[in-house]
Amino acid sequence: MKKSLPSLFLLKNSALKTHSLDIDCEVPPLMQKVFSTVELQGKRICLCVGSRHIKQQAQVLSHLIHSIRAFGGKPFIVPAMGSHGGASSKGQRDILSSYGITEETMKVPIISEVEPETMPIQNEILIKHGLSSLYVDRHALQADGIILINRIKPHTSFPGPIQSGLCKMCCIGLGKAKGASAYHRLFDSYGFTHAIPLLLEEIIANVPILAGVAMIENGENNVADIAVLKPSQFLVEEPRLLLKAIEFMPSIPLSASDVLIVDEIGKGVSGSGMDTNIIGLKRDVFTFKTRIVYARSMADGSGGNAVGMGLADVIHKKLLEKVDFPVSYVNAETSLSPNSVKIPITYASDEEAWAAILRLTGFTDTEYPKIIWIRNTSELQYILTNSPEMIPDEDLDGPLEFTFDEDGNLPDFSVLVGYFQGAK
Repeated sequence: MKKSLPSLFLLKNSALKTHSLDIDCEVPPLMQKVFSTVELQGKRICLCVGSRHIKQQAQVLSHLIHSIRAFGGKPFIVPAMGSHGGASSKGQRDILSSYGITEETMKVPIISEVEPETMPIQNEILIKHGLSSLYVDRHALQADGIILINRIKPHTSFPGPIQSGLCKMCCIGLGKAKGASAYHRLFDSYGFTHAIPLLLEEIIANVPILAGVAMIENGENNVADIAVLKPSQFLVEEPRLLLKAIEFMPSIPLSASDVLIVDEIGKGVSGSGMDTNIIGLKRDVFTFKTRIVYARSMADGSGGNAVGMGLADVIHKKLLEKVDFPVSYVNAETSLSPNSVKIPITYASDEEAWAAILRLTGFTDTEYPKIIWIRNTSELQYILTNSPEMIPDEDLDGPLEFTFDEDGNLPDFSVLVGYFQGAK
């Protein structure tokens, strides 16, 4: 076997949009302006928080809590994340905790239960397509008002003007596992774009939605913009915010590769473990192409959820060893995506995996395939590649060569980046 990869360059992704808000300076006045017109005195306000790792969410949430209390409201937090966290109360609370959202840090109660309330559906079209009930977290339903907190972003499966954001959280997130399963079946039958306006109309008519805090992240995963929307604005404003989110979203600044190495996957990175928009499996946003995807490990904060593993062609055994199969299967079954947790070809070392990749791509150990190596699909500030064509010299470091260790493995991506920076 070849004892090293080809020499690699470190590419600094200068195309990333980095404009961001000063959260501590800009968010409090926004919250003050919005909630000064709402009667909150003595009202129990449910703050719905999802399972995505939104880098500055805890900071924004803290300001939101402070503002609600300043106007006399009594906030509490409910996980609005469908079947994530193994569809268990503890699992969903643990996900929030991994993001720094706890009762101690937020100084409010967190009520995590997984059994939703049900209400009959009135819309005949939804009934015709198999949905007979609404499903809503019962503690949210019993509150005087509900505020959703989520980012707007291209979804990894659903196309169209509404994708990931407040509308989706209203149904799939608030519906807990039972609701998420029922709504996914509806979307499969009728189509997400067709169903979501009708479903949202039913929810807004029956559930005390007060507002939604919509965040847009920049290329470094910091908040670039925030909008606070009334429920009547969700369907109108989300398409505009989605276009802005796409503008700020990071991407791989190269058009194609033979091999894409993804150092880590997981629910903390993307709802699909690896963002399909980034790796070229969903191509209505970006047009990147690759032949082979090699996934090496699971990101911290994923709770063993291996949704996305099935998107890879080859994986390292250390990824498989971190999989919690019951947790993964609940999520895959709820989202009707069993392929997402299928086990790809698995090797015990990077060296064995690399030899297999050469065989799969038809290259030899003297004629290398084109490689792009990223940490994960949400952190694209740095990229490793052996094909830096069309990249300005000022954005490149290297080349450097890395050898397999005695166990046949390579360092983690962050360690490799450190080698480059230390070699300057």
